[in-house]
Amino acid sequence: ICTKIRWSLEKSSTTWKLFCDTDGDRRPSPFTMLGYGLCPQAIIPLHLSKADHERIETMFGLLHEMRNEGEIETQVLMIVWNMVKSTKDEPMVHNGFTLPFTASKVSLDILDACNTRIANLSRDPDFNGLFVHGGPEVSANDFLK
Repeated sequence: ICTKIRWSLEKSSTTWKLFCDTDGDRRPSPFTMLGYGLCPQAIIPLHLSKADHERIETMFGLLHEMRNEGEIETQVLMIVWNMVKSTKDEPMVHNGFTLPFTASKVSLDILDACNTRIANLSRDPDFNGLFVHGGPEVSANDFLK
């Protein structure tokens, strides 16, 4: 099914984007599997919390397992953090990255911890190929750009 839908979309003369909301942290439902089968790349929105981050590690494991078994081709393109608490509506620089607002100290601490875990996972040979911009040779800073 996915191959035929993808073929039809790729033959289209118009530009298209496909957005799929999944239950990725659990054993995937048939609809989630359809979404993974249709999307070559995933942009994953996450609440900035350790609980959401722990759920996403389960999803990464499932995605990687399904990629290894040839069920899907989906790679993680990027992660978008939301629900970040701000203290001011002014840009700030944190660890060399410009944020469009001033984040709270607690949010920055959680952001750093979560980014470090994801960057480490992106370099783990056991997850080779899961991240579009990852790999053992990619530094944490380059991965996080």
